[in-house]
Amino acid sequence: MTEELRELERLRERVAKDFADRLRQVHRAVDLGFPEFTRYVRTLESQLAASILSRYPTAASFRGVSVKKRESFMMVRTRSARSWRAI
Repeated sequence: MTEELRELERLRERVAKDFADRLRQVHRAVDLGFPEFTRYVRTLESQLAASILSRYPTAASFRGVSVKKRESFMMVRTRSARSWRAI
């Protein structure tokens, strides 16, 4: 049992390290291809960031998006208040 727990802990550490490595790669790619992205989102770890980047992976592709469409991305549903708010 103890050996299994040790193996699970090693696996957890490896997964956490892999995740951190991938996140650094995402930050680097966004810094290179879409440096102003952080004006639109607070963190790359959010669903909003993933949604925008999946549709518009570069600054050039996002540039053509209307203001109204950008505003719709910036609206999130709060879990507690069940109301809409801009981030």
